[in-house]
Amino acid sequence: MARLLAFKMSPALGEQVLPEQRLGAGGNIAHRAAAEAAPDGYTLLMGAPPLVINPHLNPTAGYDALRAFAPVAPLTSIPNVLVVHPKVKAASLAQLLKLAREAPGKLTYGSGGVGSVNHLAAELLKSRAKIDILHVPYKSATTALTGLIAGE
Repeated sequence: MARLLAFKMSPALGEQVLPEQRLGAGGNIAHRAAAEAAPDGYTLLMGAPPLVINPHLNPTAGYDALRAFAPVAPLTSIPNVLVVHPKVKAASLAQLLKLAREAPGKLTYGSGGVGSVNHLAAELLKSRAKIDILHVPYKSATTALTGLIAGE
């Protein structure tokens, strides 16, 4: 998405816009670099939920999202969905909760990592539904999806 925006922004601004990916540490490397950049309008950050979540989970994140950044424009909306492998005999949330209550600690769920949006959403479900399911953190949402398809 950054490359598409840069392609459209360059002619509109009359300057070349170069996207730079700074991967790692759950986004903290990019977040910190943007927070420490000169406030001259030449550094833009495409933030996602970890921008705000990470400092609460990791005190060494090195930035305060509310003080370091000013929102410019919403770009996307990404819904969360709950899916199960076909071997899990649940065709509805009610059926899944029933299974979880009948076998506490036996069902597992994968996420894109500790503190990811899907991890926190599942923990909220666990808390509100009063169920005991085991979190399996993967390196990314993509590897979690691959694990789901494989029936892990």
